[in-house]
Amino acid sequence: MIWHIFKKDCALLWPGICAAAAAHAINAGLWIAVGPFEGSNALAGNAYVASMIALVGMLVLIAKAVQQDTPAAPGQDWVVRPIARRDLLLAKVLFAALAAH
Repeated sequence: MIWHIFKKDCALLWPGICAAAAAHAINAGLWIAVGPFEGSNALAGNAYVASMIALVGMLVLIAKAVQQDTPAAPGQDWVVRPIARRDLLLAKVLFAALAAH
C-alpha cells in the first residue's frame, strides 16, 4: 500500500516536483558560479535567495503531500477505506525522501 500511495502522490504533484527540482538546479548552478570564496558580489546574494526559495518550495511540496491524505477517525470506517497509519506515514516519508529532496 505504501508504494501505491507514493505513486498517487507523484502523479498528482508532478508539477510541484518539477518546480522543486528546477529550484534546486538553479540553486546549485548559482552556488557553482559563486565559487568556494564568496566575495562581496551580487551573485552571492542571489545564491542565498535561491537557497531560501528552494527550501520553501521543498517544504510546500511536502506539506501538500501530507495534506492530501487524512487518516480516518476510529468511527469513520464507512467514509473511506481504512489505510493503516503506518503505511500512510511511511509513504509520506518516502515521498519526502525521494521526490522533495
